[in-house]
Amino acid sequence: MARYPTPRRSLAFVLALTLAACAPQATAPAGPSGDAATTDLPAASAPPPMEVPTAEVAASPDAGGAVAIASFEDCVAAGFPVEESYPRQCRTPDGQSFTEDIGNALEVADLIVVEAPRPGDAVASPLTVRGRARGGWYFEAQFPVGLEAADGAVLAGTVAMAEGNWMTEDFVPFSATLAFEAPAGTTGRLVLRRDNPSGLPENDAQLVVPVRFGP
Repeated sequence: MARYPTPRRSLAFVLALTLAACAPQATAPAGPSGDAATTDLPAASAPPPMEVPTAEVAASPDAGGAVAIASFEDCVAAGFPVEESYPRQCRTPDGQSFTEDIGNALEVADLIVVEAPRPGDAVASPLTVRGRARGGWYFEAQFPVGLEAADGAVLAGTVAMAEGNWMTEDFVPFSATLAFEAPAGTTGRLVLRRDNPSGLPENDAQLVVPVRFGP
């Protein structure tokens, strides 16, 4: 019988086949049914959603919605509680505090006090101004009073007259009346100036009362 030549194999090839046949086969442990169990890899968890910051607004107790509060007037209009201090303060539930603008009333309180209008009051023409000032605020029983728009434009001017003996260091009542046309804006200021016949700057002084125009 004819013999076919056997192909020669290298020693390295034979050793590789031997090692492959002897290597243990890795199998998963059997499950309860006897079949090889499969291992489920945990699914990758999705990252938490990014939080987008939002502007903080206070919820109005009257309107029941969220409104932006930026001033004492906004706070009062939204219905939040007002502390009856001087100046008054309004607080929102999120801890914001807004103080009423009273001009420079506290700085000159020992020299002059305006009883009407009060800071922030709505004024209309004719406007009656009442208060009391020390005798040194007057000259010849009077001192100048002016009403200005928010931009400084003069709407009216007059003099306040003492209602008693002004030649004293005590407080003396005064009154004045201003007739004016309401400006386009909604805010302004009442200015009561010390009468200063000397013209010296060191003798100048004034009281500024913020007011509103309209109802």
